[in-house]
Amino acid sequence: MIEIGRAARNFGWLSLLQGFGAGLEMTMPHRRFPVLVDKGIRRLRSGLSADPGEEPAIVALKLRDKGFDAYRIRFDAEAKAWVAAVMDWRKQAA
Repeated sequence: MIEIGRAARNFGWLSLLQGFGAGLEMTMPHRRFPVLVDKGIRRLRSGLSADPGEEPAIVALKLRDKGFDAYRIRFDAEAKAWVAAVMDWRKQAA
């Protein structure tokens, strides 16, 4: 009788814990890297960060939302950052 009671208690805790975490995935957070804007002479922080596995097109869309017009985007593993080459229109117009 004691063994049945112990098994029932264990089952109760197990079902409670399974119900609490239902629908949740336990994943490790991805490391994010800064997105740098390369203006030819210097690199500036854009204020964005991206996953190293993201598509460059997604990073370009994020930069466009910030007001940058990037024509080349690459992930620089040595710098541990995304680097976006942008055209500096003020410099070109002068």
